[in-house]
Amino acid sequence: MQQWKRAITIALTFASAAAVPAIAEDQIDQYNVTWTSQSENSAGSMPCVGGDIGLNAWIENDELLFYIGRAGCRDENGSLLKMGRVRLAIKPSPFAKDTEFTQTLNLRDGAVYVTSKRPDGNQATIRLWVEIHRPIVHAEIETTEKSDVEVTYENWRHERIELPNTGKNLHRGQCLINFDNFPGQVFVEPDSFTPAPHAIRFWHRMNEERNVFHRLVSAQGLDPIKDKLTDPCRHLTFGGELSGRSILETTSTPFAFAGETTGEYALTPFKGWRYRSQAKTNKHRIDIATLISQTDTLEHWHQELDRKIAELEADDLSAARMAAAEWWSNFWSRSYIHINPDKDESDPGWRLARNYALFRYMLASGLNSREPIMFNGGVLTFDPIFADKKFHGRGYTPDHRQWGSALTAQNQRCMYWPMLKSGDFDLLMPGLDFYRNGLTNARERTRHYWGHDGCTFTEQITIQSLPGLMVYGYAGKDYKGKTWRYRPDEIESGICVNNAVNYLYESQLEWSWMILQYHRFTGADISSYLPLIEQSVIFYDEHYRMREKQRTGKELTEDGKLHIHPTNTLEGHPGGSNPTSVIAGLQRVLGGLIDLTTDKAKAQRWQDMLAILPDMPTAKVDGHTVLRPTTKHESFSWHMPSMYPLYPYEVHRLGTPGIELMRDTFLHSIGESQRMDHRAWIQGVVHFAHLGMTPEAEELIIRKLDSGPYRFPAFWPPAIDHAPDHNWGGMAMIGLQEMLIQTGDDRILLLPAWPKEWEVEFKLYAPEKTVVVGTVKEGKVLKLNVSPEKRRTDVVIWPDEKDR
Repeated sequence: MQQWKRAITIALTFASAAAVPAIAEDQIDQYNVTWTSQSENSAGSMPCVGGDIGLNAWIENDELLFYIGRAGCRDENGSLLKMGRVRLAIKPSPFAKDTEFTQTLNLRDGAVYVTSKRPDGNQATIRLWVEIHRPIVHAEIETTEKSDVEVTYENWRHERIELPNTGKNLHRGQCLINFDNFPGQVFVEPDSFTPAPHAIRFWHRMNEERNVFHRLVSAQGLDPIKDKLTDPCRHLTFGGELSGRSILETTSTPFAFAGETTGEYALTPFKGWRYRSQAKTNKHRIDIATLISQTDTLEHWHQELDRKIAELEADDLSAARMAAAEWWSNFWSRSYIHINPDKDESDPGWRLARNYALFRYMLASGLNSREPIMFNGGVLTFDPIFADKKFHGRGYTPDHRQWGSALTAQNQRCMYWPMLKSGDFDLLMPGLDFYRNGLTNARERTRHYWGHDGCTFTEQITIQSLPGLMVYGYAGKDYKGKTWRYRPDEIESGICVNNAVNYLYESQLEWSWMILQYHRFTGADISSYLPLIEQSVIFYDEHYRMREKQRTGKELTEDGKLHIHPTNTLEGHPGGSNPTSVIAGLQRVLGGLIDLTTDKAKAQRWQDMLAILPDMPTAKVDGHTVLRPTTKHESFSWHMPSMYPLYPYEVHRLGTPGIELMRDTFLHSIGESQRMDHRAWIQGVVHFAHLGMTPEAEELIIRKLDSGPYRFPAFWPPAIDHAPDHNWGGMAMIGLQEMLIQTGDDRILLLPAWPKEWEVEFKLYAPEKTVVVGTVKEGKVLKLNVSPEKRRTDVVIWPDEKDR
């Protein structure tokens, strides 16, 4: 919590210190999304976010429906579950034939508004919103004609569910990293419900006997150190309480229980608990208070929720509304990119800026979260049959997500890198904190397997910071007592059996680099993260000295270099040596540690490690020198590890000698189809931007950041991952930012790959607590304000305006 508070303080300090003019907050209104007809199903939902909650809201058959998603709702299988679905109906219905209907996401206050106006003049408005500082959802209903309201809490986990076992990949998507293709039965345990006269309480309490943490520990041979490991799901309970009230002139009347319902939505059976207003009036209010907590007993969890409910019952919401309005106002004014602001949705540049803002809004659902934003849908997933028709039938519930609920690091990073330049440091913290908090497990497993220091975060890790069961390899007994072994006896303990990631740990370097960049941008105290950063690099030194000594009797090669073998790089190139991406990461992270430390012994160690790093491997392709993924691999995958010295590590930058090496590597060793692939996390657009290749960057960013196939423009499809694809949006944000501003060294490069025909007004952040505000038209910088003023001399227009 202290890290979050510190980030908020930094953000506010930036805002007050940057005494530069900001574009009027009214600019954000142009990006509001308005629909004038109802939706067919949940794929036509609209996000509504606040704090760490995300709602998918839509009107279907004259009823408002919304899913409640919140980060941290983990079950026994390690899945991230939704809290349920809410169905709201106004009686008489304001959505009769010939009604003027709108559903609008109002970005200025973060709320969704549903309005209707009947031919007889009667009107209705529903305001759906989420508090910022408390995990509470509100639906406020106003009608000109006195009305009744019915609200139903619906849940598909009212009974135990067996997940599909088709034998096909991804079909146990919600817990894929632990149980995909596992031949035994896998169940989702039921939630619990207490329908009281005026409220429905719902919760899911972790069944410790079935908590996958115990199975992870046993299958990975970690029982001897189990008491040293931490489990963020131990004694976890998540849930909440839904209630309604009718607002009268001087008092309010609670809704009353009106019975249970059953039904089926998107081929998934559900059960509901309905509550109905007891007084016809013009104003009604629905409140949903949620709670995620690790408590020794369920009783303690209920007591904690009772206290929150008591506070809510005495609350007229005026303070909460004001707090939310203030937060959103600060959010939109602290950063923006407005392209061709005088145009409209018919203009590609305008659409990119709109979608950039919409996805940034979606990322705000990660504020103050218990865990990072999931790359494959965040907390805004909808029924899987509408994302991919092969996911239908029993077990394919709204909790399903392709690639599961593990944190695939290469994908997760995409949502967090753009938060630096957008100044969203408060949103950044949960991503960084996950690695800091998981250090104990990552370090203890390393000591247990290999007896040396350092930490190992594998590429596809569970919420417990351990490899998933499927990735590590199945062993032991399933819940029916049968034995299944996918892990050959000869494989070394600690090594994942999945060939794509068995020696893949480099994500810990990139997240360490991100932390160092966070410090570079903000000047924030990162002392609590330094053990993570240090252990991340120490692993490579100690582990690969050990490996080389086992092979040759010596810790280093004949020329005194570290031999990084065996290793993978970015889910590929198994059994490789000296991967380019790892070497670039070690160079940058070690350099960052040297700059920070005041401990002479540590500084010497980092310098010694830097001195023994091998050179990045190269090859000749069509007469051009190019970087190779590893010394053992000449094939070049769509992950493009050989481009990591360009981004994210920025070892080579525009205007420096190494940029031609990166240009040749990109153009002569990576196929055009891979370079121009706009889907998901693929980062070709970022490389074009960093090479200053404006036409190619423009073409690719239009394809990448243009509207997705669903009704909401920033819901991108499951081309590789799951809908709405968050790492797609994150990488698109990075691409747009890097086309506009690059900060790999002391310079602030403006317009390195910005199309001349795109007018832009922007406010972005740079290192050394710098805020850059500018207006560009026809390739000319018309206005430029830089705070602090001393950084103005570091701004370089690239290329020079006369050459644009």
